[in-house]
Amino acid sequence: MQEKAGIRRRLMRIAMLVLCAAMLSGCAVPVTREGLLTAALGPAATAFFAGSSPQVQADTAGAVLPCYYDASSGTYYYVCEDLNKVSAVEYAYTLRAFYFQNGMLRTRTLATRTVLFQASGQSVTACRDYAGNSITETAYNAYADRYFANCAKVTFAPGSGTSTQVTAAPTATPIPTPAPTPAPSQNFSGPVPVITKNPTSESMTTGGTTWFIAHARNAERIEWKGVSPDGFVYTVREMLAIHPGLALEEQANDTLCVRNVPTSLNGWGFQARFEGKGGVAVSSTAYIYVKDYIGAYQSVLNVYRMAYQAGGHTAQYAMANGLSPMIAHSGHVGYAFKDLDKDGTPELFIAGLNTDEAAKSAVYDVYALIGGVPTRLAVSSEQDCFYLCTDNTLFNIASAGTGTAHYFTYRFRNNRLGAVDGYKSCPTDNARVKYYYQTGAYTPEVQKTDVPITENEFGTRVFERVNTVFQLLYTQLA
Repeated sequence: MQEKAGIRRRLMRIAMLVLCAAMLSGCAVPVTREGLLTAALGPAATAFFAGSSPQVQADTAGAVLPCYYDASSGTYYYVCEDLNKVSAVEYAYTLRAFYFQNGMLRTRTLATRTVLFQASGQSVTACRDYAGNSITETAYNAYADRYFANCAKVTFAPGSGTSTQVTAAPTATPIPTPAPTPAPSQNFSGPVPVITKNPTSESMTTGGTTWFIAHARNAERIEWKGVSPDGFVYTVREMLAIHPGLALEEQANDTLCVRNVPTSLNGWGFQARFEGKGGVAVSSTAYIYVKDYIGAYQSVLNVYRMAYQAGGHTAQYAMANGLSPMIAHSGHVGYAFKDLDKDGTPELFIAGLNTDEAAKSAVYDVYALIGGVPTRLAVSSEQDCFYLCTDNTLFNIASAGTGTAHYFTYRFRNNRLGAVDGYKSCPTDNARVKYYYQTGAYTPEVQKTDVPITENEFGTRVFERVNTVFQLLYTQLA
C-alpha cells in the first residue's frame, strides 16, 4: 500500500490545463503564457479563472515542468502528468504535452499509465504509448524525452522567466483529448493477441463510404481508434467531434464502417486495438485519402445520367450507347469508388438502385483511370455478371446454358484486370456434367491443368466465394 499512499500524495499534483483552456473561453482579458501556466499549476487557479472550483487547484506551486523547445517551429511543449481517480482501486494517469498555437492552448497525449490495487495489497501497473502499444513503466517515465528527442530540453518554473503575450480566444473550442486507456479487468495471464489481418488504406471522394476490417487471435475485445496525420490517436467519439458530418459505425466484431467522409479526413487513419487475457495488440494504421475523382470520371457518369434522364434505360439503348444492359433492371443507377489495386486512385463502380432479383448485388460497370482516361475494366450483361468481393476482387458468374457455367475471380493490378482462378461446369458427350477447378483465364474447353472436383466440392467452393460478395454504398445519379 506504500505506492497507493504515494499516489494519494500526488493527487491533484498534475496540471489540469485542458480544463483551464476551457475556462479561457469565457475570459476576454489578455493573459501571458507564464501567467496561464502558473495559474493552472498553482493554488492561484481559483482566483485567476473566475467561477472555477477548488477542484482545479493543484499542489504544485513552484514546481518545475519539463519543457521541450522545437526550434523549427518556435514551439515550447510543456509536459506534465494528470491523474484521473477512476475508483478507490483504479488510478489512471495521462502524460500530456501542452503548447500554444495561434494564441490558443492545445494538448497532445503522449502515454497513459493505469494502476490497479488488488485486495491482497499488491498493485498492477499497465503502461501504453499514444498508439495503445504496451510499454514498460521505465519507458513511460522516460517517454517525453524520447518523444521530443529532436527538441532542446529546458525547464519552466512558475514565477520566473520572461512572459510572452497571448490572447485568449473567447469562442475557442478545446481540441478533444483521448481519454486514458481503460485498464484491463484482470492481470495479464494468457496468450497474447496476435494480429492476423491489418486494415488497408482507402482512396475516395468526399461523401464516400468505406469499411476497415481487422482480425487478431486470442483477442476478447476490439476498439477502433482514429489517427491524425501527425500520429496522434483519438477515440471514435472524438473523431466525430473533430470531423463534423462524419459517421462511424462499429459492425460485427471486426469491422468499422466509415460513412459520409468529409474532406477534413484526408490523411487521417484508423487502427484497431485488441485486448486479450495476455495483453494488447494494435494493428497498423489504414489511411484515408480524400480527393475529387468525380470530375475525372464525369464523361462516364454523364452517359449513364443521360440514359435515365431520357428514359432510355433499356437493354437496346444500353447496347447502342456502350452501357451495361443491366440498366433495364433498375429505375435508378448510382456510382461509388473503391481502390482495387491500392495505388491511391480509386476505380469507378456503377450499379443499379432498388434492382429486381436478376440484378441484385451485381456491378453494372467498372472503370479505372489509366493514363488519366476512364477505361472500362468489366461490364455485366444478362448471363455474365460481375460482383465486388471483400478482398478487393471481382467475382464473375456466367452461364451459357446446357450445364455450361463458370465462376471466376478477377484481380486488378498493373492497370489490367486478370483472371486468378475459378470453377467451371462442362457437359460431356454423354450429357453428364463434370466440374473443374482452373487457374488463370477461363476457357470453355477442358485443359490438361484443370483439376477435376466433385459436384459437392464445386457447390461448396462457389458458395464460399459468393459469401464474400458485398455492396458499396452508391450515390444516385441525378
